[in-house]
Amino acid sequence: MKSTTFTDLAIIYTIQGLISTTGKNYCWPSQAKLLYLLKEFYGVVISRRTLNYHLRRLEDQGFISRIRRIKRRPDGTLSLSTSLYFLGKKALRLLKNFARKTWHIVKHNPSWIKKNITAKGIQEIEKIPDPQEKARNYLKFIQQLLS
Repeated sequence: MKSTTFTDLAIIYTIQGLISTTGKNYCWPSQAKLLYLLKEFYGVVISRRTLNYHLRRLEDQGFISRIRRIKRRPDGTLSLSTSLYFLGKKALRLLKNFARKTWHIVKHNPSWIKKNITAKGIQEIEKIPDPQEKARNYLKFIQQLLS
C-alpha cells in the first residue's frame, strides 16, 4: 500500500469542501471542476488521467467512495452524468486529525493569538496580494502540519 501523497490530500480536502457546501453527505463535481479547484486552491496541476488514477487509489484505500451515474436518454442512448463522491471513514479520521493538529498549533502559539484575536473577535488577517506567494505559504503550513 502506497502512502497518501499531497495530491491525494488535496483531493480529499477539495471533496470535503464541496460536500460542506451542499449540505448533504456527498457531492457531484465534474472532473473538470475538480481539476480547476485543485489548481486554484492547492497549486496541483495534473491531467484528467492522473486525477482518475488518484481517485481510484483513494477509493481502493477506503478514503472515498464513488457512484457513477449513467442515464438513458429518450432516444435510447446512454448519457454519463457526474459521479457522486462520498468521504469514507479513513478520510473523516484524517480530517479530524488535521483539525486537531491545527488547533494545537494555534493554541500553543500565543504570538499568533495576540496578533489576530482582539476583544471584538478575529481581526481580518492581512491578505497576500500575490496568489503564488499565498500558495507557497499554504503548502508550507500543510507540510508543517504533516510533519
